[in-house]
Amino acid sequence: MQQYISFNGANSSKIKSFFKKLSAISDSYYDKEHYVDDFGIQAKKYEGPYTQAEIPLRNRIKQLEEDLLKVSEERDIALEENKRKIDEINVTLLAVRENLEKLRKAKERKEKRIRQLEEKINNNVKVKSYVPRH
Repeated sequence: MQQYISFNGANSSKIKSFFKKLSAISDSYYDKEHYVDDFGIQAKKYEGPYTQAEIPLRNRIKQLEEDLLKVSEERDIALEENKRKIDEINVTLLAVRENLEKLRKAKERKEKRIRQLEEKINNNVKVKSYVPRH
């Protein structure tokens, strides 16, 4: 008994994506087989304990992985510290800006009041020039 696959009601973008992935997998498998045949290469499988030459290399790889993990952790800690310092500086900068704005407004108010007082003085006081007679 033969069964047929139906794509009725299926999402066309998902079907397209599925066939692209299927094609990529089959292409990579074909390429692998092609290179194996052309170069006479056989895939090496792990067959047990490492050879004497591989042991130092495996140890070096393990050490490098540990060093990488340590450096990554140190970098993450430094990044977090830098972010914290940046946040502190931003808060301080915001406070300085607010203080400067308050000082600027206070200065404007004082200057306005001085101008008003000067105008009032000039309007109320009539300057008479006194020239003595001889």
